[in-house]
Amino acid sequence: MDFTSFTFLIIIGLFFVGYVLVCYRFSRFHLGYIAVTSLFIYALWSPSSLLVLIYVIIVCYLSVYYFQNTENRSYKILWFSIVLLLLPLLGFKYTVFIQHSFGFEVFDASHWFLPLGISFYIFTGMALLFDVFNKKETKRMGLKEVVTLISYWPHLAAGPILRSNFMTNHKNRLKFKESYIKGLLFIAGGFAKKVFIADNLGAYVNHNLAQGIADMDSITALLTILGFGGQIYADFSGYSEMAIGFSILIGYQIPANFNYPYSAKSIGEFWHRWHISLSTWFRDYIYIPLGGNKKGTSRWVLNVLLVFIVSGLWHGASNGFLVWGAVHGVLIIVQKLTAHFYQFKLSFLSWLVTFILVNLAWSFFLLDIDSAVQILTIILTPSLWFNFELNTLYYTIPVVFFMFVLWLDHWFKYYTVNNENEVVVFELRGKKATLLYVWSLFTIALFFSGTSLPFLYFEF
Repeated sequence: MDFTSFTFLIIIGLFFVGYVLVCYRFSRFHLGYIAVTSLFIYALWSPSSLLVLIYVIIVCYLSVYYFQNTENRSYKILWFSIVLLLLPLLGFKYTVFIQHSFGFEVFDASHWFLPLGISFYIFTGMALLFDVFNKKETKRMGLKEVVTLISYWPHLAAGPILRSNFMTNHKNRLKFKESYIKGLLFIAGGFAKKVFIADNLGAYVNHNLAQGIADMDSITALLTILGFGGQIYADFSGYSEMAIGFSILIGYQIPANFNYPYSAKSIGEFWHRWHISLSTWFRDYIYIPLGGNKKGTSRWVLNVLLVFIVSGLWHGASNGFLVWGAVHGVLIIVQKLTAHFYQFKLSFLSWLVTFILVNLAWSFFLLDIDSAVQILTIILTPSLWFNFELNTLYYTIPVVFFMFVLWLDHWFKYYTVNNENEVVVFELRGKKATLLYVWSLFTIALFFSGTSLPFLYFEF
């Protein structure tokens, strides 16, 4: 069950009916209602994962309660709590990878399931503990607040990663009339991205890969990787926008996760626009505590590589994700150290170089290392650019079309992201073309949806 399934929409419809009946008549119950229904929706989503989620909630609540009720705070208690949070993540997601990497196998964990959204809600829990321990979050967090923060259903399966101020910073509450149109706008836009763009692109990417990388010509190989770059953006940003839309209807604004990343003119700018809640999490809780760029160039290089390698492994337990993260780390370092060369006078050239590098790096995200190297070799082999056959047009021209639609998405913007990573919706009365684009794309998606594919980030 996912955000675009008919069953899910019925369940969410019932949620909002109950929300209106309960929360607008008895507002003091709104957090309790959200908490209970979030656990219920997650149980419907992934029944076998519910115990893991409850375990994380218990660890977070007991730790927060301790930190808020004692003056003698101990780093030992903090790190003990963090280890308790990380245990299910390491166990379910990384056991096989660790055993294979170090050449031993204590037990067979290959048949273990991966709890839905485990990376997202555990990182939310860790941020909560760090903020409460360091007194960045001073308002008291009771059981209802902790349960709602960790299990909040719009973000639960694939983010964004929430911070503690989501529950206590009441400026995020939106008026009902304001939220209605803006919430539906995000839901419609996200739905269209997923079922029309991502699912169609995914079908062509999967078909091309199924035919075998070895038989590809350079154009097919390049369009396959570009197609995946478009698929993962439309898939993940589509989910994030639907999550933001549902949350706005509930009355809260969750942080932005995307800010039109394919318009970036440098790798650094790309990471300020892509998966914002994760990149800022690593910045605040790993990069800055390690010293950031304050301890010399060598230490800065080490910090950047460490952060991006860990970021790659966060996405998945494989060497491919590790290499993907390391590639981005190296690109960030090279960009910084050669800034006077990299900053081209033509902004179009800066954008083009960034776009190509980002998309070529997706090879390691999509494929194992050997296959990624193989497809990159094909792309970079000049002679294979002349092996293109007309019968492959059917599986490549649509990729170009849907990438053009993604370009329209970056053109018809209906929100921006401020310095606090909050989504700011434009004044819609002056954005008739944008509204027409979103609702047209939504209408087209209803009739021309692609093969239904699971959200890619449900695997993380």
